[in-house]
Amino acid sequence: MVIFNDYHNCPHCRLADLNYQKAFKNDPNLKLVIKQFPVLGPDSQFPAFAALASRKQGKSANSTAPL
Repeated sequence: MVIFNDYHNCPHCRLADLNYQKAFKNDPNLKLVIKQFPVLGPDSQFPAFAALASRKQGKSANSTAPL
């Protein structure tokens, strides 16, 4: 599954996250690729870059979680 997400500012993206969590519970073999897609302006860009950097460094609270 590939997700294009602006999770910082997009309320629809945050709501969709609940559906993704359900999908992972129902199918543990499901693989996920998250593409940061900060379309709602500069207020979305910094959190997206910070999330990617944190995950890359293994410092994200959910760095090993699928979402």
